[in-house]
Amino acid sequence: MAQRELSVSLRVVVVVLGVFLLLVCVLYVPLIGREVTAYFGKPAAGAAVMAFIYFTAVLGFAALCPAYMIGAEIGRNNSFCVKNAERLKLISRLALVDTVLYVVLTGVLLGMNAMHPSILFVLLSIIMFGVAATVACAGLSHLTKKAADLKSDSDLTI
Repeated sequence: MAQRELSVSLRVVVVVLGVFLLLVCVLYVPLIGREVTAYFGKPAAGAAVMAFIYFTAVLGFAALCPAYMIGAEIGRNNSFCVKNAERLKLISRLALVDTVLYVVLTGVLLGMNAMHPSILFVLLSIIMFGVAATVACAGLSHLTKKAADLKSDSDLTI
């Protein structure tokens, strides 16, 4: 796959993920809020759950922006640059914050004895995906920084 094709593919994937996340926020989260309100009989419970999900969705959108910029840098034949390493590090930190929030939520729900097995499965899936994204982006950031340093040294010697 050529550099330009890879760049376009990555940016298309990021846009599709953004649209999917937006659709989940618009279509599915209000349903969750209504279900929680009906289950607990308190509108505040549904609003709290919706606010939590929307906050974590904002973190997801914030991670998609640098991911899109990484795709653009790849298209400019500048894959291994310090900016990309910093962007990957930012994505890793956002994924870590998101993951920690879901770990705390899981602990709170377990402590309140308000955990349904299907909710536990969804939360554990989100946590595992978050851990994988955090580790992968942190590792890629480290490798990209090392490659950028090697490229810089190589450019200076030539």
